[in-house]
Amino acid sequence: MRLPVLILALVFAALRPAAGSALPDALAPLAAAVAPGAPLAPGDGLELARRHLAAVPTDVEAWRYAGLQLLALDRAAEAEDAFARAGDAVGRAAALIRQDRLEAARRVVEGNAIAAATAMELAGRVGLARGILAAALAERPGDVALLARLGALELADRRPLAALAPLTRGAELAPPGAPVRRLEVEALLAAGLPVRAHAQAEVARRAGLDGDEGLLLVDLAALQAFGDHRAAIGLAEDHLGRRAASAPVLRALATSLDHIGGRSRAEDARRKADGLAPAPAPAAADAPLAEAGRLEAAGDAGGARTVLGQAAAGLPGTLAGQRSRLLLARARLADTIGAALDDIEAARPGAALADLAAARHAAFAKAGRWPEAAAEAWSRARLRPDERAAAEALLAPETGRRLGWALVFGHLEELVARNPDDADRRLFALEANAAPPGSSVMALVHAHALDRLLPPEDPRSASGHRLRRQVLDRLQRIGAVAEFDPAAGRLALDGAGGSRLEVVVRTGSGRLTRIATPGRWIEARWDATGTRLQGIANSFGDRLELRWRGDRLAGLAAEGRWQFQAELRPDGTVARLEAPDPQRALRAYNAAVALVEAWPATDVDGARGLNFGE
Repeated sequence: MRLPVLILALVFAALRPAAGSALPDALAPLAAAVAPGAPLAPGDGLELARRHLAAVPTDVEAWRYAGLQLLALDRAAEAEDAFARAGDAVGRAAALIRQDRLEAARRVVEGNAIAAATAMELAGRVGLARGILAAALAERPGDVALLARLGALELADRRPLAALAPLTRGAELAPPGAPVRRLEVEALLAAGLPVRAHAQAEVARRAGLDGDEGLLLVDLAALQAFGDHRAAIGLAEDHLGRRAASAPVLRALATSLDHIGGRSRAEDARRKADGLAPAPAPAAADAPLAEAGRLEAAGDAGGARTVLGQAAAGLPGTLAGQRSRLLLARARLADTIGAALDDIEAARPGAALADLAAARHAAFAKAGRWPEAAAEAWSRARLRPDERAAAEALLAPETGRRLGWALVFGHLEELVARNPDDADRRLFALEANAAPPGSSVMALVHAHALDRLLPPEDPRSASGHRLRRQVLDRLQRIGAVAEFDPAAGRLALDGAGGSRLEVVVRTGSGRLTRIATPGRWIEARWDATGTRLQGIANSFGDRLELRWRGDRLAGLAAEGRWQFQAELRPDGTVARLEAPDPQRALRAYNAAVALVEAWPATDVDGARGLNFGE
């Protein structure tokens, strides 16, 4: 049974790791003064926290809130300091993780698997968080707290079926009243099993959770999912008769009353709910953004820029986050690169660093300034290593060629490796590798993983099978698949007349490391990261060594049949070219450069063409 999207959204929202993200009581009057009833963007909340902390520098809740705001703005070093002032070890560890200071983070939460996993999750490293909890459970399989934390992690990662095993086990072992029982019910509901969810909710109530509003809301959603609205009404009214009025329960009651024709009672319940917890007002930037969108759709980009500029100028300094939303939207509509960059710079105080990089990337790309665009795309990907949109920007041909396909696909494989059981990441990697300059070998690796992760009825499974068929059809033009070793990144194809082609790729990037045909081979040597080519050698004794200076190729040296030494200027032109046979030197150099440029972008179907020019 497929549950309504709203029900699932409510369940997952309740499970996201956001401890301390709610506005502290001390900041509420400040927020009400500048944005009454409206949501705050991270930049807005940070400014409020700063103003409060200037007057009350010892408020640890405000420091914790500031740390979360800074983390959302990609300012991890500042977040680390804020969390340290708050005495929040988990937050500080998360900020260290975002800076790739994993050893320092480990020391902060050493010996506490739940704290370490929570820090990883807060930093966006869900796969590593899962690994920490799994390792701890291998040592303490009956630890209810660990089981509950793993289940909550899987639920927050939208893997309710994976959450069921630890939560069911935890509920069996837990004492009466333990929250893990409610988590089990939430997992059953999110997994599309509302009848079982309702049954387990009844068990949980008898086991000490009677009166738990969170359990009640999940149970009401379960009853509504399989259409028993009268039972939902009875349950909600019983709770409201025994407990204080609750806006969420009243709204759930109104939903079921609507379904049985009790519209007047439903409206009354909604009025009471709104009186207890009014619906949030629109954010300050929402109306100007909507008006600008209308003008842009009508072809008046200039008018849209004017609306956005005036709205940004009219906002108080405390709403830096809302102002940045307006200015980044204005930058996208700019006619010139200068105007766009001015708007982006003005948005800096309230914008996330990754959003600024994304805006600069778009502006440079629009102006055809691809070297700067590529650099900004990489900056964004470094700041948001788990963001799909950031990875997609790297895969654009103009960007990938400049950064190097080994670096781009290395980033993609790291994204998968941080959460290898995430089917969406696997499918994304399969899509990227299924077409040039992707790797057919890695496409098959990810297709194989999808078969393990997804049931046949999942639409993503069909997409994976279609892409794998495309890859296999392309390989079939070379030969039939004779051997495939996913762990080693090795693929062998048997063509007509016994012409075997064997390739090996680096599984960290999908780039070729060895190509072999009967009687000959050619191999590439990569650096430790797998993103920079260091040398190439073949079965004829030819060797090519590459020398790098920073990020640029500074020289090449060839031995064997094609001997030469070349020094390159910073712009890539030849400063010096020496060889025993000067007449062959230029030809040898050009062949070597062509090989170096082609190798990182070549897949199996072009492997036979990689040679020293022979």
